Amino acid sequence: MRNMGSATKEPHTVLIPLLCTMLLCMELTTSMPSSHRIPVHHGGNGTESERSGSKHEARIEAIKKSILASLNMTEPPSPEVLARAWAKVTPEWMEEARSLYEKTVRLYQGAKSVFPKREDHHQTEKQRRVHQFHSTGSLRETIHFDHLSKPVTLFFSSRTRQSGEVIDGKLKLYLDAATSRPLRHSKKRVECSVYLRNGGVDGGHKLLDTRTLSLRSTGWKTFHITEAVRSWLNNHPNGTELALVVVVSGHSADKVFQLDQGFIGGSSGLTLPNHPRVEILYEEDYDSRRRDRRQSEAARDPYTCTDSDNEEKCCRYAKTVTFRELGWHRWICFPTSFVSYECSGTCPTNHRVATEYSRIKSLMHDLDPTDWGPPCCAPTKLSPLWLMMFNSTGDLEFIEQPDMIVDECKCL
Repeated sequence: MRNMGSATKEPHTVLIPLLCTMLLCMELTTSMPSSHRIPVHHGGNGTESERSGSKHEARIEAIKKSILASLNMTEPPSPEVLARAWAKVTPEWMEEARSLYEKTVRLYQGAKSVFPKREDHHQTEKQRRVHQFHSTGSLRETIHFDHLSKPVTLFFSSRTRQSGEVIDGKLKLYLDAATSRPLRHSKKRVECSVYLRNGGVDGGHKLLDTRTLSLRSTGWKTFHITEAVRSWLNNHPNGTELALVVVVSGHSADKVFQLDQGFIGGSSGLTLPNHPRVEILYEEDYDSRRRDRRQSEAARDPYTCTDSDNEEKCCRYAKTVTFRELGWHRWICFPTSFVSYECSGTCPTNHRVATEYSRIKSLMHDLDPTDWGPPCCAPTKLSPLWLMMFNSTGDLEFIEQPDMIVDECKCL
């Protein structure tokens, strides 16, 4: 082992003034306030933003190559395969897939559940949720569309204004084949229509959707009413009712569908089964919650910092990756983004040492920095990222990507 107490050779006399000058410069730089230090540029003539952008682009490419390599793929599924897969996608399917994804992640990870929560998404990402309005009353119309068709108007009310953009709106009516059995001798299939009451330009009813249904098919029947719902929630004051007229050709609407009001005892809050309801799919932004949650996490976690902390020592910094940014948002369905984090900063003596060897290395560097390099700020604990994605044949798969999320940074 090298004897650090004495040198084996005398340094060349020509180097002594040069070394003294270097030591003096180092001492002056160290004692100078950080705000007055001269910035050091590590090569290149580009601006700071250009270097940062180049680093970000390189990181994105590295992430893409890593994911493809772990999946034994050279490129994402072809555009033709993805087009066929997305042709079958509906808002309901997407919501069910999201629910399945989150349940599966929780199953694998238990209470930890480190997959990106909806409020952790990138600021351009949205959360989707479904809200139901049950019918608060019904009324048989006295004006019939013909001498046999007897329409029924359903009323829906919203006392509280919902936040977010309306993506999809549906009226769901329950057809009971047993109840409509007496009608089957006349027609096996009937045409059913839904109108917006007094929603036309001339004050008449406005047609929203029409379907041909079998009287032998029990179950929920869906009618698309997105524009009417959007107008109801966005352009009318709270308390305004949505009135929808249900018409069944040649029959009384309440003989085909269960169209009673949807609550027992008015304000009791108990919902009757199989009664009319409006389902609305909302999309809303979670920027503020995402920021609040990250700030609270940083306050609890001593290993996590933000750029505004101006921390120079080894720390974990949140780095959000969106699959739209990667150009993979049509291939990877969930999550739409994730926080990967990265480790950055210096490792002064005894700062967050990961092992005893790291501590020894830190102390040796303090004693003899020329022969012992400092520990390096690096990930010491990682978690997998779970992906729900279309494979090369267009089928949906659930894949584990190991060691994609940094949980902890220490000095190694």
